[in-house]
Amino acid sequence: MPKEKNGGRKPSYKGHLDQAKSTLHNLIDGPPDKEDNSAFARRAVAAGSSRIAHVHGGSRRLARPLCRLGLGKGANLGQDPSMRTLLCFCLACNPKGPKDPAADTAEADPPTLWEGCPTAESAVGDPAWGGRLEVTEGALFCHWPDETSTLEAALAEKGQARAIAGSYPFPTEAGSFALTLPACTRDAAGQVDATTGVGTGSVALAGTYMQLSLYQPSTAGQAIGAVLLHDLSGEATVPVNGQGPPSAWEASVFGLYSASAEGIIGRGYGACASAETWRVDTHRLTFEGGEVELVLHIGDSAAGTEPFAFVSAKGQLDGVEFEQSDYFSLVYRPDHHHFGRNFAVLLPEPIGGACALRIDGLESESTTVGTVSLTDCELAPLSTRGLQGHTVTKVDPS
Repeated sequence: MPKEKNGGRKPSYKGHLDQAKSTLHNLIDGPPDKEDNSAFARRAVAAGSSRIAHVHGGSRRLARPLCRLGLGKGANLGQDPSMRTLLCFCLACNPKGPKDPAADTAEADPPTLWEGCPTAESAVGDPAWGGRLEVTEGALFCHWPDETSTLEAALAEKGQARAIAGSYPFPTEAGSFALTLPACTRDAAGQVDATTGVGTGSVALAGTYMQLSLYQPSTAGQAIGAVLLHDLSGEATVPVNGQGPPSAWEASVFGLYSASAEGIIGRGYGACASAETWRVDTHRLTFEGGEVELVLHIGDSAAGTEPFAFVSAKGQLDGVEFEQSDYFSLVYRPDHHHFGRNFAVLLPEPIGGACALRIDGLESESTTVGTVSLTDCELAPLSTRGLQGHTVTKVDPS
């Protein structure tokens, strides 16, 4: 993992934001003399991602940023062209197309959970365009918090998104286009929002790289957007399956987000699980009166805190066994680069008056540092339990 810079001090918000904007303006304007276009574009995207990762890691002015896209509620897509170009590399699209564990999750959901989603027939696009998104059945995406959040906020802000299965053309030339990619979102209260009408897509080019930014009105009077970064020298078809990419240098990266009608970003959505392509960290804790196993998937990052997915928990509390794999019941908030880790598990049924098990200040290695609490359903501690043992196993993808 990259080391902390500046002696561990948090970077300047304004300095990093200015540098990010400058870097990404360069991405659109072109490379310096004597530098290859493709090499420049790849370096610029990585540098811009790094700057924004530091910005949203160090400042609440970008509170709840677009997950892994580095766009905050202060970023207005309609008024700030430089912010439209902010695309990080760790959202959910894997061109290598491994098995999609998210498909089973999505297909297992009762249909009523996603009632109100659009159909593939609502798509708008030109079949003659040079690119194509192939969205698999069950392409499910999840919102995860960044390191500036809290467990309480992460619980309240949970949400999922689905791209509707189908084959959709996308433009590969610079310009603005009428474009709709059918998609929908669902929050913790079960409220579904869906794309409706015709969206607006804009394409920017830099060497062999393109970025598509898509803004689409939604049925709730808000917006559901998408961003695609794609290397035009590779395959024309981009699989979208809900998986996180195995590398920070993938040829294609796709992400969804929610926004206000004015284009101000709310939630961003990344991989719900990525065991095929990301490292699997398993924490096993023993504490006074119980034990728990926590499974965390952690992706790759050239800079900034790595993408992640908290996928399951199981154990026993005061002799009562429990198991939880529901996204809305599993909460995680990392410290920088996951050096510190904070978890909460909403129990399937209350145990001894406790609604959830909470672990604060856990370390990424096998230590007994951390606090275990029993909490109410809003994660307010009711009592603490002494942490007695903690081991971590880390398994890299095969």
